[in-house]
Amino acid sequence: MAVSAHEVTTMKRYEYNLYHWCEQAASRIKFKPDRKKVINELFDHAIERFEDLSSKGLDDDEAEKRTLESMGDADALSFRLAVIHRPFWGYFMRTCQVLLIIILCLGIIPVWNYLDDLQLQDHPPFLDFDPYEPSSYGDDTGRTLLHLSHPSDSFSTDGSTFKLTDAVIYTSTRSDGTVSAPILRFQIRQSSLLPITELDDYFASNYTSIAARFLVIDSLGNTYNGYWGKVKSHSMNFHSHSVQSGLFTVSYECWINDFPTQAQWVDICYERDGRSYTMRIDLTGGTVRSN
Repeated sequence: MAVSAHEVTTMKRYEYNLYHWCEQAASRIKFKPDRKKVINELFDHAIERFEDLSSKGLDDDEAEKRTLESMGDADALSFRLAVIHRPFWGYFMRTCQVLLIIILCLGIIPVWNYLDDLQLQDHPPFLDFDPYEPSSYGDDTGRTLLHLSHPSDSFSTDGSTFKLTDAVIYTSTRSDGTVSAPILRFQIRQSSLLPITELDDYFASNYTSIAARFLVIDSLGNTYNGYWGKVKSHSMNFHSHSVQSGLFTVSYECWINDFPTQAQWVDICYERDGRSYTMRIDLTGGTVRSN
């Protein structure tokens, strides 16, 4: 049994003498946790021996004397116990415990920050409406729907599956009464068995997003570059932003301004490390096609 400092001060005389013998026997064990454990084990054994002698009719002094005689010389035993309980493994295990706690703390902090930063939105950034919802369009909204479809094309690579989920073309009326050029928007959902870390930031100067690696080509032969191939002075670019992210999923909102409505289809191409994949948006069908 473990003995506290308070219990030592309230011990009976024979208990104190037996405990003192145990402390002497363990005095050369350098690793403190091991030393305390050995002291308590020896003390338990000494008390059991003392109680056994007392039960045979010996008084406390005689039972204590015979118990100590049976335990042997404390100083001689201390050398043997020091050899058995070398400090290396004790300190090694303690160091491992400390390192494990540090590693867990270092791992929990970024995971906590990651979960805290998850973006769970019911519409894409910079918009106050859901562009893939038909009720978002009409005369009372100031927006005109030209095309709406829900493609289901997908491919898998780099441990992730990419699925094209929604596509829309629309125009909107500005505050001065003029109508904007058509905008093509589409959404790509990425899912993975491992946590996704390659998220983008629309305002960042250095895109690392997987979505930024896509290349868009329409049926008219126009090419729209993502960030990796983007030329700042070139208007034929497409933009992307992560609009909903989870530990294993992220949805990318992509859009092209001034999109030519004469295009019959759009191919979304992904190339990386010699691999090439394509997902197509068919613009000839869909909910609405006014041109």
